[in-house]
Amino acid sequence: MSVPTANLAAFKLPAVANEPMKSYAAGSVERAGLEAALKELRAQAPLDIPCIVNGKEVRTGIVEKQVMPHEHKTVLCNYHNADEALVAQAIDGALAAKQDWENTPFNDRAAIFLKAADLASTKY
Repeated sequence: MSVPTANLAAFKLPAVANEPMKSYAAGSVERAGLEAALKELRAQAPLDIPCIVNGKEVRTGIVEKQVMPHEHKTVLCNYHNADEALVAQAIDGALAAKQDWENTPFNDRAAIFLKAADLASTKY
């Protein structure tokens, strides 16, 4: 599918395909990667997770604990909850960025989402 853009060029969207299913079977590369990631997280725990508002880390002091879903006695992280004022700041920031985002050409917005999808399916 080609989409005309304001600069008189054509932007071609890539074909849509589902990610491959992984089995995580004993002895597989996927299982080894998962076990290594869990070991690394366990070594770093408990992590301190701030709120991110308008690109800045905010530690509110309103802290909750998140345990590992398969090991409830191990705290994976302490995360900061947003209060009403912080939520209002986030909304104000989103509204301030709205016009810039709407003025960003389609192909640039699509590239941002495609890059995010690529990172989510590989690195993150």
